[in-house]
Amino acid sequence: AAGQDFEVLYVSLDKSLDQWKDCTSHMPWLCVPWEGTQDVRMKLATKFGTQGIPHLVVVDTDGTTVITDEGVQEASMDQDGEKFPWRPPTFDDIFPDYILSKEKDADGAIQTIGKDELKDKYLALYFSAHWCPPCRARSPPSYPRPTPSSRPSVPMISSWYLCRPIATSLALMSTGET
Repeated sequence: AAGQDFEVLYVSLDKSLDQWKDCTSHMPWLCVPWEGTQDVRMKLATKFGTQGIPHLVVVDTDGTTVITDEGVQEASMDQDGEKFPWRPPTFDDIFPDYILSKEKDADGAIQTIGKDELKDKYLALYFSAHWCPPCRARSPPSYPRPTPSSRPSVPMISSWYLCRPIATSLALMSTGET
């Protein structure tokens, strides 16, 4: 892949030795042996969040840092491997150059601050949406509450149990009340 030195290590989630033998007899890759490795293979699958197969994880040369756990998708979009090892964009690459502040200037216009002002600070990105009733219910009190007529007519599964503690914790943390 684009002149990169890499190895593929096959971690079988087959159900039998015969299935493993059939699959590994045709592949050019390194593989975790079958005998006595059920525990190791399951630990690897758990560590790397394997919930479905195929699942391709790219680990950096340090042996511990996951570059991507979306390798199947990345490989299908980059079949020549030109972008391998498919590093995600850095925070600086995608973060806007400025953000809106909660402060207003003397004329009442909302001020902006540059991303450089956020350096050396922990940054909690709280993703929410105005149309999400649980998000709105857990946002600061000045945020308008949804009314039956303003709720989306499309049924949705929301993150009720996630929105509540996160928004509450963030609100307390930002006011220094923790």
